[in-house]
Amino acid sequence: MCARSRSIPTPAITSIAHWTAVDDFGTVVNPMIVEGQVHGGIAQGVGQAMLENAIYSGDGQLVTGSLMDYTMPRADDLPSFTVGTTMTFCPGNPLGIKGCGEAGAIASPAAVINAITDAIGSEGTGHAGDTAGGVGGDRETQSKPQGGVKTQTQPQGGVVTESPDV
Repeated sequence: MCARSRSIPTPAITSIAHWTAVDDFGTVVNPMIVEGQVHGGIAQGVGQAMLENAIYSGDGQLVTGSLMDYTMPRADDLPSFTVGTTMTFCPGNPLGIKGCGEAGAIASPAAVINAITDAIGSEGTGHAGDTAGGVGGDRETQSKPQGGVKTQTQPQGGVVTESPDV
């Protein structure tokens, strides 16, 4: 996966300028379905890296527990994708096919975070809790409760807790 981001002065709004994905799925039986799977996976990964937040009240109650208050990626959050495939025959089955359902979602969160880090630089950017949502923040529709704690799942699977005044 390759994501490219533009550096924008503070306060920043993060946008993805271009996206290229090339995967090896072995023998591709239906290219249109495979491309759709990759597109959906990329959208899911971009949403994870840039939009998804779990916000808790001061007493620990999850306040983003439904789709009414949980930011989902929309078409205007995503660029057009350039998707390509290579073909290495899989010897494990007679058709030579491989799975493609999770391909876009695996690498895309890390590609987004790496592109943002490349755009803004890593010197003086703070700790691992600085996330794309914190950089972009333009789609955050939830109001943060007074004294609440904001957490966000990182691509590596960890959870970062920011200061209570978030």
